[in-house]
Amino acid sequence: MIKRILTESKLFIILLVSVTAVGITASAIGTGADLWFILPLYISLCVMLLQSKALRIGQLIGGINCLIYTAIYFSYNLYGAALGTLLTSFPMQIATFITWSKRKDGATTRFRTLKPKW
Repeated sequence: MIKRILTESKLFIILLVSVTAVGITASAIGTGADLWFILPLYISLCVMLLQSKALRIGQLIGGINCLIYTAIYFSYNLYGAALGTLLTSFPMQIATFITWSKRKDGATTRFRTLKPKW
């Protein structure tokens, strides 16, 4: 029973990611966007999958992806969004990677749980 639920959950996540990737691709073709400008969206999908499995590398790739977003925002003259990504999202992703690396368990992270009274 539990194995079936986990398998169905994985299929559901893959289905959602696939639908989103098709939507991104269709939108990019429809608007004539360059690959450089939609690349971070595909990377974000991969980061989402890695984070759903609690893999630390997802946070690191997410941090690097923030730098790509920053460059793209600057190229569109969206300075507020660029600074927001550079000064907020990037440090948070890297800080999370460092924090998760302190409690590593193979490629994943071991999470602590609160006791019932908390």
